[in-house]
Amino acid sequence: MSDSESATQTYHSYHELRVWQKAVELNQLVLKSLEELPTVTRNLLGEHLVRACASIPAHIANGYASRSKTDYIDNLKSSLRQLSVVESIVLTQGTEGEFYQSVAVLLTELRKMLAGLTSSL
Repeated sequence: MSDSESATQTYHSYHELRVWQKAVELNQLVLKSLEELPTVTRNLLGEHLVRACASIPAHIANGYASRSKTDYIDNLKSSLRQLSVVESIVLTQGTEGEFYQSVAVLLTELRKMLAGLTSSL
């Protein structure tokens, strides 16, 4: 199967969506990686980063549960916007550190998956 979910495939729960699973994986990785950031940075950016990360799988789940394709697409677009927030915060910490390296691959993969699912609907 490709990086995106198939619009024709039947899922019984949003838990089965690979894009939701990747979003949860990103959330967990960011939470774990926050410990590596300097205390001042963690205190200033941590809460915003955690909220943005947590909202990505939440929007996917909300969209999946909606009764309309338009609502689903709008929620996926919200996930993409929040992913951009996460990426922006991560990039402010530089691209050389372990923090960036640990999440960069997931950010790229998740962006492709969200865009693919959105366009398939």
